[in-house]
Amino acid sequence: MVLTVVPIVALRRRARPWRASLLAGVGSGALGLVLIGLKALVH
Repeated sequence: MVLTVVPIVALRRRARPWRASLLAGVGSGALGLVLIGLKALVH
């Protein structure tokens, strides 16, 4: 959840559009899930 919220808040504070902020947040969250999945496969 933190990986999704932090980019949204940071980009909104820099006056970026909502769409770009949400896209960055979702992308960051998805990357985190992929890394967790890969870690589960390795171990």
